[in-house]
Parts: sequence; structure tokens; C-alpha cells
Amino acid sequence: NNNNNNNKKNTITPGIRQLVLNDKSISDSGIEYLCTALADENSALERLNISGNKFSSNGVIAISKMLQTNTSLKWISMVTCREISTKGKQALVKAMQQNFFIKQIRFTNADVDVRNQLNFFTTLNTKFHRRDLLRNQDITVGLWANIFSYCGNSTDALFYFVKSKPELFKLYNT
Repeated sequence: NNNNNNNKKNTITPGIRQLVLNDKSISDSGIEYLCTALADENSALERLNISGNKFSSNGVIAISKMLQTNTSLKWISMVTCREISTKGKQALVKAMQQNFFIKQIRFTNADVDVRNQLNFFTTLNTKFHRRDLLRNQDITVGLWANIFSYCGNSTDALFYFVKSKPELFKLYNT
């Protein structure tokens, strides 16, 4: 980078919906640069494949930070990347707790518990419409019954919603 380029904003062309960068030897610094562009509110990218690259925990932490602000990304694949530390895995799980938009995340460098947590949040985003339920400001009588029907046999999902927004479970308006 020269000084003239440092003032330019990192962006990805608004019309791009899918970016396939698998097996390109992308390191942590490349992932950090990419994530800066994806954190932009104008990003329209929905699918990102960065599998098989050379980034490590620092790259996963950059991805985690980006996922806290990105609202366009729906699918991300990070299969067969370098060994990721516990700190990197925890950052990704924490980011998914706050991201209501990712519907699928492929991340094989994690133990079963971390993969289960990531799958739990993507399921909340797809099957249970987590964003809509948690942003609902007009709590109506009986909304809890709809949530029960969304959750079906998933007590984990039900407990998540109770903990996240207990007012969804009012039996009546006060």
C-alpha cells in the first residue's frame, strides 16, 4: 500500500453476491483486509468460500468481528483451514450469537461442541426466524404460542428465546 491508497475505503463491488476464494493461499492479513471490506454496510455479498487457505486464529477472529456488523452474508465456508486456537473458535461462536443473518457456516476445524453451537445459531436464524422474533417490539397476546410452534422439540431454542427476550412470553399485555 502506498499513501494514496491508504485513504481509499476497502469495498467489494456492490453487485457481487458470491465470492469464491478457496485454495488461494490467503493468509491472516488477506482475510483481515477482506473482512474490512465485508464489514461495510453497503456490502451485498451473500456467499463467501474461503476454504483451504492459510489463515489461522487471527483470520478467524477478523471474520468474527466482521460477522458482528455484516448483514448481507448468508453462507460462509471455511473448511480445511489451518489449526484454529480455542480463542479463535470462541470468537466465532460469540459472533454467531449476535449475527442473525448467517444461515450456514461450514467450519470443520472445530470440535463437535463448537460445530454444534455454530449449527444451533444458524438453525435459529433459518428455522426459528431469530431476528424477527427478537426485534419484535409489538408483543401481542399469545405470541409465545407461535414461538412454541416454531421451536417444536427444540428446548434449547425455546430456552434461548426465553433468556434473550423474556417479554416474548407474556401471557397478556399490561
